[in-house]
Amino acid sequence: MLQLVQDESVIVQDSVAWMLGAICDSFPEIVAQPSVLPAVLSALDTGLSLEPRVANNACHAITFLVEGVYELAEDHLGAKETEVTSNALSSALGTMLQRLIAVTDRDDVTESNLRSAAFEALSASVQFAPTDCYPMVLETTNVMLQRLQACGSMPINSQDDLRQYAEIVSGLISTVSTAVRRLNVEEVRLLAPTAIQVRPKSFGLGARFSALFLCHVCHGFSKYHLTTVGSAAT
Repeated sequence: MLQLVQDESVIVQDSVAWMLGAICDSFPEIVAQPSVLPAVLSALDTGLSLEPRVANNACHAITFLVEGVYELAEDHLGAKETEVTSNALSSALGTMLQRLIAVTDRDDVTESNLRSAAFEALSASVQFAPTDCYPMVLETTNVMLQRLQACGSMPINSQDDLRQYAEIVSGLISTVSTAVRRLNVEEVRLLAPTAIQVRPKSFGLGARFSALFLCHVCHGFSKYHLTTVGSAAT
């Protein structure tokens, strides 16, 4: 079945991607097996580069996969363990995050709700990252913060431009706020120099998104008593 993701028919590709999502959601213990997981990851990687409707389903499959694999590892924690330090996706998560970021840059990302699906998969990948993947999460979060800062220069000349602006900023804020809640204090401190550059004025006419950023992200920093970002933003 996995080989069919490369079928010439978009309908077949789409069906395979959807089925992968259903399998990842319902049977993560099967997908996570060493004899199965590499082929699944390869199929999903291929799916991310196909037609938007196929890539959308591949993103949803990744969302199910990262959560399922994390929960499997969580179920097998030792009596004295409190965090998932590694899981079956540890070696693949960095590449997965890079591929999802690339999807948000696709020229056809506005089709089939692909951008929203990619950001959802990014947030899930960050939320369910084991601790040995925190450096990759940190790198991804810095990229998201830089993109938030760049949103101030986005041209908005129509309602469609405004809609895309809203979708991009919402996705970026969701990913950043998830990361800040997920990371340890040491990693969060490393984000502060970049985060402090993201000011309300950076969002141009998007005042509501400035408020969202301050609410979600600065709240995450404040839980570690890092008041620099909140003070600069005010």
